[in-house]
Amino acid sequence: MAPAITTPAKKNIAACERDLAASCPDRTLFRAFTSGMIIRKLQQRDGIHIDTPLQALQKLAEQGYQDVAIQSLHIINGDEYEKIVREVQSMRPRFQRLTLGAPLLSGHGDYVS
Repeated sequence: MAPAITTPAKKNIAACERDLAASCPDRTLFRAFTSGMIIRKLQQRDGIHIDTPLQALQKLAEQGYQDVAIQSLHIINGDEYEKIVREVQSMRPRFQRLTLGAPLLSGHGDYVS
């Protein structure tokens, strides 16, 4: 299971992870961060290791997972989300099913109230 994070973002990340876990009780939840700066800070300050999405996918493939769903917590498309897209494409041959959810605000309808 994911290690504890002791930053101000803890409540938001924990709430998202709780909701994701509740919506998919038959799946195991793994955490990965796209920001190298945040990963390094958590490691240096708190001694917490967080995988990048690519590292997490490599571990899941090595552990024999074949059906993997990824849900980014990014709000909008951007460089870090596009990096996940490229990494997912590179890892797709190692899984029977590998899906990636879109950021919260991905299409025109997401901005219309």
